[in-house]
Amino acid sequence: MKHFPNISPERLEQIERYFRNQLSPEDRSAFETMLSQDGELRKEVAHVKESLRVLELSLMKDEISNYHKRLPSARQNWIKPWQKVAAGGIGFLLIACAYFLLRQSPEEKLYLTYFEPDPGLVTAMNPFSDYEFDRGMVDYKTGDYRGATKRWENLLDEGYDSDTIQFYLGNSYLKLGDLELAMESFDAVTTDSLSVFRSDAFWYQGLIHLKNGDREKAIKAFAQSDFPQAAELIQKLRE
Repeated sequence: MKHFPNISPERLEQIERYFRNQLSPEDRSAFETMLSQDGELRKEVAHVKESLRVLELSLMKDEISNYHKRLPSARQNWIKPWQKVAAGGIGFLLIACAYFLLRQSPEEKLYLTYFEPDPGLVTAMNPFSDYEFDRGMVDYKTGDYRGATKRWENLLDEGYDSDTIQFYLGNSYLKLGDLELAMESFDAVTTDSLSVFRSDAFWYQGLIHLKNGDREKAIKAFAQSDFPQAAELIQKLRE
């Protein structure tokens, strides 16, 4: 991860270790807390993430074009049939992946660049007596989004409806790729004028509209959010 002149080497190393899951649980939690509070850090992480994606696509294209060159010509005539099939399968997979990345719309690319799920709450902030919320938050913060949604859906069924549950359910649904349920959860938050999550819920609604290719609805949602990157993304969508 070189060639990022506007990011200090120390910060770049920290971001790299974050992406590679090399931070201790304590350091990762501290980094995600900073990420939720520091707009400049979020921009740096988004910049590094997008650069890595471009690099990955470039390497994939090189891999496709150079694949056969790496096979010694003297051995190509006696490769076993099943090896040829396997090699062809790998080549096809690389081509399919490259095609998928290349065919993404500008809106989808922006979504992938800017979407990061909320890092979650410290469990001591649990507003419920039932410890299932905490258990769900632990699942959420360790990437078990299905486990988190199941626990929180159960709480809703038991009458523990709140903007907190709905907000993190929305984030979980987004990670699971269920945009419709995510939008429903965020709707429950944005219609609550007293919710501390309202502004961030508008941000995630804007991202959903962005992924769906609806720029106007995305801009309208972003305009109601004070999320640090909202104004920046509105400007990009109007360019």
